[in-house]
Amino acid sequence: MPKLKYIFLVTYLLLISICFFFFFSKFSISEIISYSFLKSNIEILKQFKNVNFFFTVIIFFLLGLFWIFLQGFASPLVLISGFIFGYYYSAIIVVTILSIGSVIIFWFCNIYYKDLVSKKFQKKYKKIIKKLDHNQLLFMIIYRLIGGIPFQIQNIIPCLTNVNLKNYFVGTFIGLFPQSIIITSLGAGLEKQIYQYDSLPSISDILITKE
Repeated sequence: MPKLKYIFLVTYLLLISICFFFFFSKFSISEIISYSFLKSNIEILKQFKNVNFFFTVIIFFLLGLFWIFLQGFASPLVLISGFIFGYYYSAIIVVTILSIGSVIIFWFCNIYYKDLVSKKFQKKYKKIIKKLDHNQLLFMIIYRLIGGIPFQIQNIIPCLTNVNLKNYFVGTFIGLFPQSIIITSLGAGLEKQIYQYDSLPSISDILITKE
């Protein structure tokens, strides 16, 4: 089992390194942070999505699961979802990705890294662990809804409790849904405003859009 843990860890780090290598071999950092880069590629992305909507959803879904498994940040994924799919579809798509991805992380850590998670977080989050054990579904919803803890750590703390997969999934889905609606709407608003500005529009500019 210890050898298997090291194999998983090395594989995990290797996957991250490969992703970064291929990404930065295609794009430089200056390109990525450039607003003109986004404007010049958005039309291609929109045309592809309009012609291949379900294929785009599947690709985004798989990449999203991979991103969550690598413990990537949730907010950029949610924002991009709103940007690509608009207000009406994006929240459902991205909350499903976040929920399934979190379940995979929870299951994976529960089997292979529970001792490491316990060593790092047992004392620091003992009150949350106690409440999750006491009322699994209700507190799982509140736990996800309120936040205050990085998403990556939120995914693995329940490993130290008796929360089952069903309550974990349902609690995550319901708890993340409200904030996902807000962030995806910002992404949808940005997509509508992108041609009207020479630089990245402010939050207030995005908020005045219908989306």
